[in-house]
Amino acid sequence: MESNKPQDPFSLMGTGQNCLIVGSGGCGKSTLIKTHMDFFGDNTLLSAPTGIAAFNVNGSTNHKAFGLGFDVFKQESVLSLKKKKHIKDVLSSRALMTWIGDEVGMLRADKLSEIDRILKHYRNNNEPFGGIQVCLFGDPLQLTPILKDNEKRDFYDNYKSPYFFDSPAFIEANFQILKLQTVYRQTNPEQIKALNNLRLGENLKETLEFFNDVCYNNKSRNPEALTLAARNAEVDTINSYELSKINSPLQNYYAKRLGDFKETPVPEQLILKVGCRVMICVNSIDSSEPYFNGSLGTVKSINNDSVLVTLDDSGKDVYIGSYTWYNVEKRHSKRHNKLVDHVIGEYQQLPLRLAYAITAHKSQGLSLPSGYVDLGNKPLFATGQSYVILSRFTDLENVCFSRPLTKLDVKLDRYLVDWYSSIG
Repeated sequence: MESNKPQDPFSLMGTGQNCLIVGSGGCGKSTLIKTHMDFFGDNTLLSAPTGIAAFNVNGSTNHKAFGLGFDVFKQESVLSLKKKKHIKDVLSSRALMTWIGDEVGMLRADKLSEIDRILKHYRNNNEPFGGIQVCLFGDPLQLTPILKDNEKRDFYDNYKSPYFFDSPAFIEANFQILKLQTVYRQTNPEQIKALNNLRLGENLKETLEFFNDVCYNNKSRNPEALTLAARNAEVDTINSYELSKINSPLQNYYAKRLGDFKETPVPEQLILKVGCRVMICVNSIDSSEPYFNGSLGTVKSINNDSVLVTLDDSGKDVYIGSYTWYNVEKRHSKRHNKLVDHVIGEYQQLPLRLAYAITAHKSQGLSLPSGYVDLGNKPLFATGQSYVILSRFTDLENVCFSRPLTKLDVKLDRYLVDWYSSIG
């Protein structure tokens, strides 16, 4: 494994070398993946550890793409060869040249080892990952692997930590590492510096003072601001209560599922009223009606199959009709010797959700112009959670805290931070 070098990520990926591309929220990782897939999707398998993460980049889960098992994969494990035919065809095909693994921070060390072993088997090649190029993306400091209590004994008998970089497969494959340094979501240098300090647990006293001075001290709450809360129940209560205060008729919109589609990108039952606050959950494809995933607005009028929304940022009125999300998996086209997307499920619904409150989890990947952060009565509990929440916002001047942010809210794994700092 070599440390990062000052080069652009496309050049690094173009060398055919195994690479790890990491960076904080809003630095363009998803854009890089999309651009690569636009050019080289015929030869690339794209996957992520969870359904939501895979869905966000139009890929498959690691389990579906490679036919992974659900138990801890040990170094001496006998490889299960009970894979679906299309998985075997893709993994053994000459068309497969690159695997992109997104959200690498959630990828457990044993699953990376299992993927390595599977590729070696199906490609009949004992080189790392069967000789194909591997490009891993993510921010290891935001989202971490899940390890259940009943798995820990077996796991720690075989691996030093749950993190991908402690997999023998990662060490063997000589990954070139590149840290993306430019942040696009925020433009205020002080805000960017404070977020990075929060992410790494550095200069916490000054950093917490900065956030509280901007977002808490002598600041009153904007009653129309979107609330970020920790729990689904709290979010549902806020949305239902605010909707009930509007004196206009209800309109129900019901989602349709076709085939294999387990995720729920927007509510299955969407209840709207004229005058209610909504968030648009897709990017526009029409440049004359510019909105993006996370755009906020107010419903101006309602039809049976669409709504008219007045956008907060531009004041423009845009029609939002039914949208179709697709669940795709890669198949190998023997006739053309390339990998093709095969649709196995669909989800149809208005791409909207009520926007009085959302969970911090649902905010992942969004860029939010403003908000009210309900930090709760107890300290935040998850590793990196404080950073994940605050890095969603483009401008902290439009953000208000329910209470001061404290040192107890900043949960870090020092082992992980030390490794991240060591790679340059």
